[in-house]
Amino acid sequence: MSAKNGAVLSLLALLCACGSPNTPTIIETGSIPEEPTIDICETDPPTDDIGIFQCSWEHRALTLQRQLGLTLPLREAQIFSSHNSYNSSAYPGVSSSDLNQTRTLPEQFQLGARSFELDVHWIPHAASGGHAPVTCHGLGAGQDHFGCTANDRHLNESLDEIVAFLESPQGQGQVLLFDLEDSLSPGPLNGGGTTAEQAHAAALDAITTKLGDYIYQPQQDSGCQTTPMDLTQQAILDAGKSIILNAPCTHDGWGNWAFEVNSARPNQKAHTGFSGYPDCDSADFSFTQYRERWVRIWEDTTQLGASTNQSLQRMSDQNLEDMAHCGVNFASLDRIDPNPPATGPGNPTYVGQGINFAALVWSWAEDKPALNETLECAYLNVSDGRFHDASCNEVRSYACLQDNALDSPITDASTLWRVNGSGNGLTAVCPSGYSYGRPENGWLKQQLVEAATNAGAAEVWIQYREISTNTWR
Repeated sequence: MSAKNGAVLSLLALLCACGSPNTPTIIETGSIPEEPTIDICETDPPTDDIGIFQCSWEHRALTLQRQLGLTLPLREAQIFSSHNSYNSSAYPGVSSSDLNQTRTLPEQFQLGARSFELDVHWIPHAASGGHAPVTCHGLGAGQDHFGCTANDRHLNESLDEIVAFLESPQGQGQVLLFDLEDSLSPGPLNGGGTTAEQAHAAALDAITTKLGDYIYQPQQDSGCQTTPMDLTQQAILDAGKSIILNAPCTHDGWGNWAFEVNSARPNQKAHTGFSGYPDCDSADFSFTQYRERWVRIWEDTTQLGASTNQSLQRMSDQNLEDMAHCGVNFASLDRIDPNPPATGPGNPTYVGQGINFAALVWSWAEDKPALNETLECAYLNVSDGRFHDASCNEVRSYACLQDNALDSPITDASTLWRVNGSGNGLTAVCPSGYSYGRPENGWLKQQLVEAATNAGAAEVWIQYREISTNTWR
């Protein structure tokens, strides 16, 4: 056994000795309320943590930001991502004593996460009376799934929560990206008399039974396929679907439901620091990789993570801003919680620490856009790099985006934007080959900031309007 694995086993043994199952949290269809409206937030504000957050500027800005990204090809989409989403103190089981999250899956979705992960193991499961697919934070099959226990949650429990969210008012019109980490092969000491194919078949049956109607499927009977990077989230919704499943797909039947996760995300790393914009961790990720595939960086606040990689860091506010400006698609975050518990299990270094949701906002300035006002057009303020709202009759330059710029991977950022003319915010005059546009991710916004700076423009209209009260398109 290596020294690293010995340290992991010692830590997991300690957790197994001192951990105790939590009270299960059951989320059923119909139990997720409607999101509070702006009127309710102003006249009868909620008092629960999630309701309070959903009445905040941060939540509103992130919601508008997510809507902006629906029409981007997936290679350029930037999606609020949860790391080890299942490994939460909200759930029973020993592994959650060393937690990544403090909220349930539906609560993470209510807080804005749209990309999530489930690690699925094939182990004995108390409630099932035999081996079953179980979500837990442990070692792989080669080490007999050490760290997972019979009290951890059956995969079906997580799937039921996903369905509950998608069928709730808050889940309507939402796209979820589901990453499955495959630890479904039986362990060498206690495999339950099953084969790897039987274990994978049982997990796939659970997924298709619960989520089959929601999954955007690959081309059928074509083997493992790469996630289509030209696809948009809006196209997924237009097809009547809500989920992209990324998973190892070599086992029988999986290629008809899952895109190959390793081909979708070949560019990823644990967060041990980020070199900032405009370098953008160039030693790890090239400009071409940012533009052609997904780039993912994940943090890990568990004691297990600290024991295996002492260089792991929490993502700072500056890190998150830089990652948005560089084009990182997934900054996968731990402890997605606006009011995290001040005491409890987990790595003591991070107890009581949630994320700063405001650091995820690359678009609107604080407290913008104004509510219930007649400021119906948006412009980019170059000095703060943020969107502001104003009367459409004011005079500014226009942001002109190169026609068909996003139809294929971008190779030359210098030709993306032209800052042109001056006039009101309704009808732009753009040079040939360009049309009135708006940035729909943090990288495109930063490129517009630089184009405006080079053109000597302090403020630039973008094609972004309030089409009805407090609704922007």
